[in-house]
Amino acid sequence: MTRRISTITGFNCSQVSTARNPKLSSEFFQGKILNTLLLFFLFCIASITFDGMKALLFKSKPRKRSPEELVRRVRDLLISVHRNTETRESKRQEKRSELEKLIMEMKIVLYGEGHCEPVSEACARLTQELFKDDTFRLLVFCLPKLDLGCRQDAVHVFANLQKQQIKPRSTLIASDYLEQNLDLLDTLVKGYEDPDLAFCYGTILRDCTRHQVVAKYILDSEHMKELFDYIQDPNFGIASDAAATFKELLTRHRSTVAEYLSRNYDWFFGEYNSKLMGSCNYITRWHAAKLLGQILMDRANCSVMMRYVSSLDNMKMVMNLLKESSKNIQLEAFNLFKLFAANPNKPPEIVNVLVANRTKLLQFFGGFSFDKEDEQFTADKARVVEAISTLQSLNRSCGALDKREKNLTMACSQRTVLAGLCPSHFMLKGMWSDDGKNRAIASNEKAGREP
Repeated sequence: MTRRISTITGFNCSQVSTARNPKLSSEFFQGKILNTLLLFFLFCIASITFDGMKALLFKSKPRKRSPEELVRRVRDLLISVHRNTETRESKRQEKRSELEKLIMEMKIVLYGEGHCEPVSEACARLTQELFKDDTFRLLVFCLPKLDLGCRQDAVHVFANLQKQQIKPRSTLIASDYLEQNLDLLDTLVKGYEDPDLAFCYGTILRDCTRHQVVAKYILDSEHMKELFDYIQDPNFGIASDAAATFKELLTRHRSTVAEYLSRNYDWFFGEYNSKLMGSCNYITRWHAAKLLGQILMDRANCSVMMRYVSSLDNMKMVMNLLKESSKNIQLEAFNLFKLFAANPNKPPEIVNVLVANRTKLLQFFGGFSFDKEDEQFTADKARVVEAISTLQSLNRSCGALDKREKNLTMACSQRTVLAGLCPSHFMLKGMWSDDGKNRAIASNEKAGREP
């Protein structure tokens, strides 16, 4: 026993016991305690390392949530975030963090991850569950409380939901839901009042307008008046996003748009000409002129186009745009002006204005060209020049127009592709004359009509 202790501690116990030295006795017990602690420390490290290796090698993966479970948990978290039930900030942050992870999981289910394609059945189940119990609505309302990255993930989820078809009827479940919850669109439009939310809410709104019932609701509501104001917002982000939504509403559902423009012609084009075409912002004028050309040259809007090109005020506005220094605006103005020139039933006042300005117009179009050759533009310009050259001043109704002018091709069948081309420089200030208007007034007075 004495030898074993001596071996462990390094002390000769017999010498200690015989000498009975207090100092040596203290050193002996200190060394024994230190050795014992060292052994315990090494044993703990070994245990921790073994447990860690065991956990690393035999760690079980967490059970993957089903689409229904995923959405239910998202709904619970949305309710908590929306009502702000947690009093501690740390707890609120913890729930927001979990919510952001789950929204990312929903995005992965709908879009897939990496090389893995989304599973149709899982997408359908997730979509059905999201539209149950107003989870969709909760997500819209809670969007401002999420961080920017999570908002973008949520926007992607909203976009995918709009095109999910549910079998066996193969119907767009989002369309049916939004038809019953049109007030959500009011919230989305009002998002343009917050610069931080304008892009997210605007993107969701455009995705929703793929459904005809949504587009019709917005067109027939007061939101159209609001969009005119949002397009003129000094914040470029808000203005450009509102303009994108405005364009989507007026170009996607052609029959709905044609009906809307016919019913609201005076109000709509009054606002359009004064607020957009007459805007002091170059970008607004340019995009307004471009969009107007797209609207008028759509076959579904042929009757609206004929009404628009029969207005002298509209033609004068377009002719003033031809005097712009911007090449882009000049191009879009030409695309509009050719509709007036190609109109086979021009009112007398329009004919007289064109005749009065014939020389200046022919000089202008004689040098009006592009840096690149474009056969369609050349043909359109030739038709415009021919139409103006053959006009005669009228003192009677438009039924007496020249036969050659009646045979000109209708503008609604003249499609022009002019993307990426720019007209050359022209100094056009003071170019057009108002003599045509005076002649038209004189003609009307001579015919016994009011000017």
